[in-house]
Amino acid sequence: MKISIFGSGYVGLVTGACLANLGHEVLCVDIDAAKIALLEEGKVPFYEPGLSELIKKGTDKGRLNFTTNVEEGVLFGEVIFNCVGTPSQEDGKADLKYVFSVAESVAKFSREHKLLINKSTVPPGTAQRCAEIIQQTNPDSKVEVVSNPEFLAEGRAVYDFTHPDKIVVGAKSNQAYTLLRKIYTGRIRTYIPILETDWETAEVIKYANNSFLATKICFINEIANICDKVGADVRLVAQAMGLDYRISPKFLNPGVGYGGSCLLGDSVAIIKNSSGEVYPLKLKEVFVLFNRKQNLRVLSFDMEKKKVVFNKIINATKRRFKGNLVTVRTKMNKKLVCTDDHPFVLFDGNKFKIKLAKNLTIADRIPSYLGFPKLIKQPMIDVISKLDQNKFDFKKVRVRPIGKTFSLIKEVIEKSFPAGRKRDILRSNCMNLLEFLKIEKGIDEIKREDLVLFTSKGNTTYCPAIINFNEEFCTFLGYYISEGNIHYEDGLRGIRTRLQIHFNNKEREYIEELEGILNNLNVRFSISDQPKNSTKSFVISSRILSFVINDILKCGTDSYSANVPKEIFSLSSNLRLAFLRGIFRGDGHIAFPKDTNSVVYDFGSISYDLVHKMILLLHSLGIVPSYKTSRSQKSTAVAHFFRVSTKEQISQLENFKDGKIQKRVEQQLLVCKSIQPCGFKKINDHFCVTNIKEINSEFAEEDVYSLEVENSNTFITDYGLIVHNCFPKDVRALYHVADEKGYNAKLLKEVDYLNERQKLFLLGKIKQKYTDLAGRTITVWGLSFKPKTSDIREAPALVLIKELLNLSCKLKVYDPIAMEEVKAELGERVIYANSIEESVVDSEGIILVTEWDEFRNVNFVDLGEKMKQRIVFDGRNIYEPEMIKEEGFEYYGVGRK
Repeated sequence: MKISIFGSGYVGLVTGACLANLGHEVLCVDIDAAKIALLEEGKVPFYEPGLSELIKKGTDKGRLNFTTNVEEGVLFGEVIFNCVGTPSQEDGKADLKYVFSVAESVAKFSREHKLLINKSTVPPGTAQRCAEIIQQTNPDSKVEVVSNPEFLAEGRAVYDFTHPDKIVVGAKSNQAYTLLRKIYTGRIRTYIPILETDWETAEVIKYANNSFLATKICFINEIANICDKVGADVRLVAQAMGLDYRISPKFLNPGVGYGGSCLLGDSVAIIKNSSGEVYPLKLKEVFVLFNRKQNLRVLSFDMEKKKVVFNKIINATKRRFKGNLVTVRTKMNKKLVCTDDHPFVLFDGNKFKIKLAKNLTIADRIPSYLGFPKLIKQPMIDVISKLDQNKFDFKKVRVRPIGKTFSLIKEVIEKSFPAGRKRDILRSNCMNLLEFLKIEKGIDEIKREDLVLFTSKGNTTYCPAIINFNEEFCTFLGYYISEGNIHYEDGLRGIRTRLQIHFNNKEREYIEELEGILNNLNVRFSISDQPKNSTKSFVISSRILSFVINDILKCGTDSYSANVPKEIFSLSSNLRLAFLRGIFRGDGHIAFPKDTNSVVYDFGSISYDLVHKMILLLHSLGIVPSYKTSRSQKSTAVAHFFRVSTKEQISQLENFKDGKIQKRVEQQLLVCKSIQPCGFKKINDHFCVTNIKEINSEFAEEDVYSLEVENSNTFITDYGLIVHNCFPKDVRALYHVADEKGYNAKLLKEVDYLNERQKLFLLGKIKQKYTDLAGRTITVWGLSFKPKTSDIREAPALVLIKELLNLSCKLKVYDPIAMEEVKAELGERVIYANSIEESVVDSEGIILVTEWDEFRNVNFVDLGEKMKQRIVFDGRNIYEPEMIKEEGFEYYGVGRK
C-alpha cells in the first residue's frame, strides 16, 4: 500500500520506517528542508534505538523516501498519516494549527478517496474539526478522517510499534476499519487487539493512558516519601503491591518524577535571548521569535523559593479566541486582560495558589515582581555595524581617530591606497568608511572604539563609532527622551537632521550636566536661547547620532513616540537608575503635599509605552509605582502617569531633581514617618502583593497568545504582575479539558503538582548530607528524561542540576546519548565526562537520575579509588543498598533503608 507520512519528527519517522519495514511504500513529508536533506543523507535528527538501521533498510530497498513537496505527498498516498507536532499552548490545549494545515492540504490536492489518519496526540474533537475543514476546503472531497493514536514510548518506540499491546482506530465507516487492519497486518502479531471506536473515544484513550501512568508513578513516589519518614523499604512495598493481579508491578518504581488560558498580543513579557540581552516584548512578538526557533528565556517567578528567575520558554502559541475576556484591575491600578480560563498566581497568607480568572474575587491578592536576577550582559552599540546603507552612502560617511592618528598605520595605508589618496588621508587624519572597512582586519593600532563618525565637511558633529552604556550616556538618553525631539528638513545637500533637547533657563544644573556629557562623548553641539519661551535648546546636527537615537535605540522623535530603549533592561541597576534619573529630571515632578510630611514623585507622558516600561524598570529596582490615566478637555489623547510614594521608596531615588529640590526632599524624609503603603505590601526583595480592586468580563473575538515556561510555570507580564503560564500536555491537558466542561479534575491536578515536587526530592537528601555544597565536585549520571533516548525535555536531571549550580556546586555529568542536547541547554556551566570512570575522578558523590543499563553494572570498588568521598544518591533505586555499602559507599535512595 502507498502511504504518506506528514511530519518527520519522532512519531512520523518511527511510523514511516516501521510501515516501510512491513512492506508498504512510504513517502515522508516535512516542510523543514534541512531535516529532509539530513534524512536523505541517511542521518537521523534524534536518537532512538534501532531507528537509523530501519530507515537505512527502507531507503536501500526503495520503500522509504522523503520530500518537502506537500502536493506530491498528498497525491502519493492511498492513506495519509498526520504525524505533525502538537505543541502545548498556555491554556493546556494542544496547538493544532499544523494538524489542521495538513487536513486543508489533503482536501485541496486530493480528488479520490483517501484516509487522513490522525496519529499525533490530539484532544477530543480534533477529528471532527479536521472533517469540517476538509468539507469547507473542498465540498466534493472524498477524504475520510480516522483517529489512530500512537502509543510509542521514547527509547523503545520501534519495539512498541512492532509489538503493540493495542491498536485503537476511531472511524465512521467499515471501509476505514478494513483499511487500517490491512495496514497493520503482516509482521505485527495479528492477535493484538484492534479496538474499533468512534473519533472522540479514540482521542480520549491516548490522554487517559498517559494520565493513568503518571498517576501510578506519583502514587508510588508518595509511598516512597512516607517510607523515608517511617524507615520502611519502598522496594518491598512496591513488590508486594505488584503481586496483586489487580495492580501489576509496572510503573511502581519510585524516583525523582516523570519527566486555556491566554493573554492579549499587546501584553508584554520580559525576555532574555541567547545573546543575554534582556528586554520587554509583546507576546505577539515573542510568538514570532519563538517560532523562528530562537532560544528565549522569560522573567518568571519561582513560587517555591519566592524569587525572580529567568526560565526557558518551552512553547509560544497563538489562537483565535471567542468568549469572555476578563479585565483585572488592582488597587495600584495595574491592569491585565486575559481569557476567563487563564490561571492567576495568588498569594494567600503565606502560600501561593492558582485560580482561574473567571473565579477571581476582590479579596484575592496578585503578586508583582521586584528586582532582577544578576545580569552579566553589558550592552554597547557598534554604530558602524548598525548603519543602514539604504540611508547612508558609506562613501560619504567618514571616520577619524580621536587621540590617535592614521600615521600609526602608515605602512598599511601606503599599501592599500594610491599615492594621492594616501596623502589626503594622512594630512586630514580621516578616511571614508568603506576605506576603513577595507583595511580594518589588517590593523591592530586603531580599533573601532578609537573612531568617531561624521557625514559633512568642515566644522562637523562627531558620533562615536562605539557607544558604551555608561552612566553619562544613560543620563543623556533620559534627557533626550523626556525633553528632546528630532527634526528632519530638506536642504540643498539632502535631508538635514537636527537633534534638540530643551530646558528651562532656570534648570542650570541640568544644562551644565548635559554640556559635560556631550563634551565627554566628543559630540559637537550649540545652545540656542529662546527668551520668549524662557528656554535653552541644545542643537546637535548629526544624521548618524540621530540614526542611533531613533533607528537603533528606538527612542522616538517626539513626546508621542518616546520609548525606552530595550538595551536599558540589560544594564546594571546603577545604570538603569541613571537612565530613569535623566528622564525624571526632564519631565518628572516632586510634590510635597500640604499638611503632611510626605514626598511624592510623579511622572507623566502622552506615550503609554514609555510610562509602562518605566514602571517595569522601577519594579526591577524594587520600586512599586501606582499608575493612572488622565485626559484634559482640550487633549485629543490620554496621558499616562505613575507615582512613587513612601519614605523607603523615595530614599532609593536620589538626585532625581536638582540639588535645591533634592535637599528639600532629604529634609522632608528626616521627619517623614515610615508607614505601610496602602496600595501594596512588600513580602520580600523579590515580590510584593496588591489587592484586586475591580473585575470585569466582556465577550470578544480576537487572537490571544500564550507561553509555556520551564520549571516555574510563571512569567512576568503587564505592570510587573506575575501570572501562571499554560497547563502542559497530557495530564494538564486532560484536566484542562475537564475544566472547560465544568468538571474539576482534582486528582489529575494533584498528580501534576506531586510530580513537580518529586523532581526536587533528592535535593533534600543531598543538602542534608552536605552542610555546604559550594565548591564541592559532584557527579550526575543520566541526563535524558528516560533511558534509551536523547530527549531532555522536562528531564528531572536538568531540574536537579540547575538547583545544584545555584548552590555553587561543581558538577561533572555523563549520559550515554544525551550529552550534546545538554550542552546546548547548559553550555559550559558543567563538566562533560567522556565515560563513567572519568565522571567520578575527584568527585565527592554520585547522583544517579536516569537508569541507563550502563549504570547498572559498574564496579564501585574501582570507582571509589578515584573519588574523594564514596557516596551514592540513587534517584531510581536501581542498586541494592547492602551491596553498595559492602563496596565501601554510603547509600541514599528514595524510600529505601
